[in-house]
Amino acid sequence: GPWAPSRRRGGDRSRTEALVSTQTERGMSSTSKRSSCVRMGRTTIDLQDADLLGEGGEGRVYRHGQGSALKIFYAPSAARTRKLEAFPPRLPDAVKGPSELLHAASTEEVVGYRMQRVVGGFDVGRLSERTFRDRERIRNADVLGVFRALVTVLSSLHAKSVVVGDLNPGNVMLSRDQGPLVPSLIDADSMQYASFACTVAHERYVHPSLYGKDLASGPHFSPTT
Repeated sequence: GPWAPSRRRGGDRSRTEALVSTQTERGMSSTSKRSSCVRMGRTTIDLQDADLLGEGGEGRVYRHGQGSALKIFYAPSAARTRKLEAFPPRLPDAVKGPSELLHAASTEEVVGYRMQRVVGGFDVGRLSERTFRDRERIRNADVLGVFRALVTVLSSLHAKSVVVGDLNPGNVMLSRDQGPLVPSLIDADSMQYASFACTVAHERYVHPSLYGKDLASGPHFSPTT
């Protein structure tokens, strides 16, 4: 199904990391009591499993407030921190990138970040399901509009030397509010920019020229791959 775990080069991550509460919250154990704390500025946030949106190979994602999500890394590191701190500014609104760093409750270690959450969205892979399109009244013209908008976003990123190496249906979310479907790119911290590599890619979608590459060894993606 569209929410099944998917294999990626550079680590296995679930497509539920798409920051959408539907499906991921369903079936979550009501008896789970696991929680932890992080700090955002001077505010301490208690993370509860009731707010868990998804988890995968890199970390867990939690709902925060009305329109935000928090990504918490399993293995924080200085390298991750440097990449987050260098995240390029003024990217298209479609990119749901890091907006604020999160620290451990009692230290200065960066353990994750806050980002905008795509509320009520679905991943672009659902467009391949005829029954879903019929139910949601999505026309062929709507689908064409999605990919035209996506090309515009990617072209803008390439002009800023940002490449979405891990471009796959689980990282492209669609939403709409009485208008056209609007694409959003999530998992933006994995993008390739400056000297920082994109270390993960979906085996079904990575360019053949990158098969067998150690993606963590340096920037390997380009606008054509």
